[in-house]
Amino acid sequence: MAYLKPLPEITELNRPFWDALKRHQFTVPRCADCGAYNWVPYPACRTCLSERQAWTPVSGDATVYSYSVCYRGPGAFGLEVPYAVVLGQLAEQPRPMLVLGNLANHPVDQISIGMPIQISYLDVPDDQQVWRDVLSRMGFIIERPFLRMHRGRLGAPGQPSAIYAIAGPEFG
Repeated sequence: MAYLKPLPEITELNRPFWDALKRHQFTVPRCADCGAYNWVPYPACRTCLSERQAWTPVSGDATVYSYSVCYRGPGAFGLEVPYAVVLGQLAEQPRPMLVLGNLANHPVDQISIGMPIQISYLDVPDDQQVWRDVLSRMGFIIERPFLRMHRGRLGAPGQPSAIYAIAGPEFG
């Protein structure tokens, strides 16, 4: 089945993050001068303002900081209701790092604040192939490569083949 959810916009600032996700590795910028983690990505360290940062793997261990259960969803999300959108606080400190994702493989009525979770990964098919499949089923004939629709704009080919989700600890 085709993957029909929106894919991320890749920039030079966040490309190392998405490349690491393709390898099933969660990375965050870490300051080479003071050692602080800086999530979400920003050109300078939020602690010392150094621009010397390196993408560093983190454990993926987290706890539920906040969550919302969705009973109606737009487009392809509507096929998965009910689902939970979770704000997970990563274990690495001292600055809290909050990551937004979907809670997978866990009953939505059993989620609690502080519950341990683990980042997991969902591989999505090559986006050009997804749209070729969709358009083919609609009766279009695809004879040459094309750009894909991405958040309402045209995007370049070669976007990532992996996105992240947060899953219950028993499925990490």
